[in-house]
Amino acid sequence: MLLHGNSFSENFVRDGQVVSNVDAGSTVRPIEIWAKANIGEKAYAKLGVIDLNSEFDVQDVGGHFINSSHGIGPDFSQSGLNGPSIFPNTSFGLVGGFSDGGLAVRLGAFDALPGTPDHPGRLVVRLPGDYGALLVGEVELQPAEDAKFVLGAWHYTKPFEMLTASPQTANSSGIYALLQGRLAESGSGNLDGWIRTGAASSAVNPIAHYVGGGLTFGSDDQRGGMAIAHARLGEPGRRSLALDGVRAAKAETIIEATYSHRVAEGVQVQPNVQYVINPGWDQDRSDALVVGIRLSFGIRFD
Repeated sequence: MLLHGNSFSENFVRDGQVVSNVDAGSTVRPIEIWAKANIGEKAYAKLGVIDLNSEFDVQDVGGHFINSSHGIGPDFSQSGLNGPSIFPNTSFGLVGGFSDGGLAVRLGAFDALPGTPDHPGRLVVRLPGDYGALLVGEVELQPAEDAKFVLGAWHYTKPFEMLTASPQTANSSGIYALLQGRLAESGSGNLDGWIRTGAASSAVNPIAHYVGGGLTFGSDDQRGGMAIAHARLGEPGRRSLALDGVRAAKAETIIEATYSHRVAEGVQVQPNVQYVINPGWDQDRSDALVVGIRLSFGIRFD
């Protein structure tokens, strides 16, 4: 993957949830290199450099939106020394899955430190060792073709320094739940909705609770939607910001409206508007209005 960015959220919006899900430093790196084997007809195993978010905490309806919180919840994405194994920093992992009818179970173990914070553009592949492992599990129930319920949990095997009691340490763990489905159908398109919530250990993670979700309406050619992402700090997180001189708000909330239109085969235009309340959980920072447009181009070879 070729990445070209200027840290838009960090330098301009200064929000914590990151308004663009492709916001990353400029570099060229492989994101995934893995091998997968089917075990019978109902199970599989995958080994290699894996994007955790391709297997776990996948928000299918939320994937229509541009804010990062609608790809993987910020309660999960904030974890670890350099994030979990997700874009733009992925790590070595082992994933196994089993599905039978409307039930699916997935388990994974990943190196707890993707890449290295000192060299953001460098791909580092190591087996879980000095930094421990990130363990994640997920159960998915699919009562209907266009509906699913997901319950997941994650845990780091090695503790981290506490936010406000260094050098004391504590475990980093979390849980999340997702419900999504088709709400209505018509000749002009489908109405889909989803809601996701999650919680993380507040002693070592700034975001203690998160809830987000929204609605989309349309077809593959034209689809509009509105969504909200609400990330709440834990008390240790607020105290940590206070030590840096920030008058911390309890939550950062982002409201997003977007519309995508396929103007030609392989060409999609997506205007997007986001309103950020308490960017970076700073009560003294003005709310931000972000207006943009995303262009997507695809070429298919048969």
